[in-house]
Amino acid sequence: MRLVPISIIPEGSILGQSLSDEQGHILLQRGVKLKSTFLQQLLKRGYTSLYIEDAFTEAEVVEVYQPQVVAEIIAVAQSVTEQLGQPQVSQRGVGEKISRLTHILEGLLDTILANPDSVVHLLTLSSFDQFTYKHSLNCMALAVMLGDALDLDRGSLLNLAMGSVFHDMGKFFLSKDILLKPSKLTPDEMDCVRRHPRDGYDYLKKASQLLPTARIMALEHHEKWDGSGYPAGKRGDETFLHSRLFAVCDVFEALTANRPYRAGWKVSEGRAFVISGGGSHFDLDIVREFARCVNPYPLDSFVRLSDGREGVVRQVKRGMMDYPDVEIFVENGRAVQPYVEMLAKSHRVVVEAAIDEFSVRGIPLVSEG
Repeated sequence: MRLVPISIIPEGSILGQSLSDEQGHILLQRGVKLKSTFLQQLLKRGYTSLYIEDAFTEAEVVEVYQPQVVAEIIAVAQSVTEQLGQPQVSQRGVGEKISRLTHILEGLLDTILANPDSVVHLLTLSSFDQFTYKHSLNCMALAVMLGDALDLDRGSLLNLAMGSVFHDMGKFFLSKDILLKPSKLTPDEMDCVRRHPRDGYDYLKKASQLLPTARIMALEHHEKWDGSGYPAGKRGDETFLHSRLFAVCDVFEALTANRPYRAGWKVSEGRAFVISGGGSHFDLDIVREFARCVNPYPLDSFVRLSDGREGVVRQVKRGMMDYPDVEIFVENGRAVQPYVEMLAKSHRVVVEAAIDEFSVRGIPLVSEG
């Protein structure tokens, strides 16, 4: 199964992963043959890429979030948001919703921790609808994965998950014109955006059942290690560990996931950006662990090597993620009998870039199904 931009998916391709809407209803079932009308409708919904059954690929992607679970989390989070926005907050009502959400997140922790290699695939299939909630869920999976790598205990991971769900609470009170604006924000609009961490913190204070971790994460997730962030310009470990960890996941997800005004970056590009910010924007120790956790070239990615060869990532070893085993299909500008190049053995050749398709025409990209 391979992720392919919709713009280059041939009609008749086999869908490799089911698609659902915000209520958990299936839009297209895995295994369906994709018609051009389906592809056009998905583009209108905001999808830019799909998993397809590919003749060159072998890996199965585990669905970390089941559609019905996503729908329930969104519904509960929306209900909490609406209740906290009322002049008189029903603590009992909010408490019941938070208890329900805690139960759901408890179950998700096990799924995320059991499938860390599937977490990055979450970022690629969301549409534009409800993208603020989906951003939160994507960030939650990344944050739990990273928190586990940093040896946080289960209680801390649960707090991290809850804080992830509500970290952008303040954005729900921003104008959609600002949230979805494709061009640069005006100074006044930027001032509104910079207020959302404080606004979110203030709203979350109304929920007495919510642990302080969630409120603090909402307040601090835009602070930076060098003090150049907002709203308070805190630096270094003046911010809470969970906030520093989440800041890394927040930026990575924002870069690599689709948005209404642009397609997401490739995983390798987003990872490189985060690494470049270690010690300035982000806590360097957290960034180092992030680099060890996030595979820049997921299994079955198409890549171009520094010597011009092209192939498919077949194996990636922990601690050697920048040097995967690549099955070569194109060499010297022509198709060749496939063979495996183990980049970790020589270090003379590296992955130059992730690519969407081979440069040589005539290599079949889609399984006959």
